[in-house]
Amino acid sequence: MRYSDFKIVESIPQANDVVGNKMDSDNNITDMTDGLEAGPPYPAEQVEAVKALQTQLERLGYSVGSTGIDGKYGPRTSRAVKAYQADFGQATPANANFAGGAITADAIAALATVSPKETPTPTGNEGSGGGSGTYDLPPLSDRDDIQGAVKAVRDFIAQYESKGHYDIRNGESRDANILGMTIDEVLQYQRGWRRWPKSASSAIGRYQYTQGTLSWMAGVMGVNKRTQKFDPAFQDALCVADMRQRCRLDGWLNGTVSDEAFINKISTVWAAIPNSSNRSTYRGVANNSRGLNYDETLAIIGQIRTGLA
Repeated sequence: MRYSDFKIVESIPQANDVVGNKMDSDNNITDMTDGLEAGPPYPAEQVEAVKALQTQLERLGYSVGSTGIDGKYGPRTSRAVKAYQADFGQATPANANFAGGAITADAIAALATVSPKETPTPTGNEGSGGGSGTYDLPPLSDRDDIQGAVKAVRDFIAQYESKGHYDIRNGESRDANILGMTIDEVLQYQRGWRRWPKSASSAIGRYQYTQGTLSWMAGVMGVNKRTQKFDPAFQDALCVADMRQRCRLDGWLNGTVSDEAFINKISTVWAAIPNSSNRSTYRGVANNSRGLNYDETLAIIGQIRTGLA
């Protein structure tokens, strides 16, 4: 792939690319609407496009961090995208769950035509250790209806993921000791998940985070894994942060994201919540299955929404 030409997708067999943009005969995006969104997941079909994006960001002086040009649009690349958008007056796309979490195809194309700023905005990825991993999300409103709705959604997810227990492990065994562990200690503990009774994965806690996702989200939140305890308050904050990052919680709260779209987003994070096809997104993976049907989910989320002013 010639990064100087900055083709988003190369040698793709169909008329539309993986993010819904129309392609011309040279595999360039012509209907520049969606672009790319941050993961995980990191679709294999988008690896070359993301590598091209990362290469151009590096050319302009926006470090994508110690992981380098790896084809994964993760937290480090998101911070680089955010800095680029700020310096070149690029608006945050409507489909972005957080600043830097998405970039339009128009903005991607512009990357190849602009010259580096004399002093580009730091990404926070500079240095061998990368940045803090935090995204700049405004605090959620402290209105009673907002806080009540967020708690209700948390409790709903937890009911079907863990029966509400903070000290539960995959397989339904429990160990209260995990509540006093630091995140680093929990991550180490999860390596022994095969010794847990009836366990099929490293998922742990009220919201059943696997080892990799817990590590990633702790980085996104910017917490110190060596000192932050995996206590109930952190687990609740983890769930809310994840809903804001990956499930468009803020949009659902303000009415710009429908109940159906919100549920489908939740279903991509929590296996017990069914998607609009009435299936667990992760059915067949480990011991995952839906905990209720889609119509029941839609009714519950709809009822929670009715409490919002």
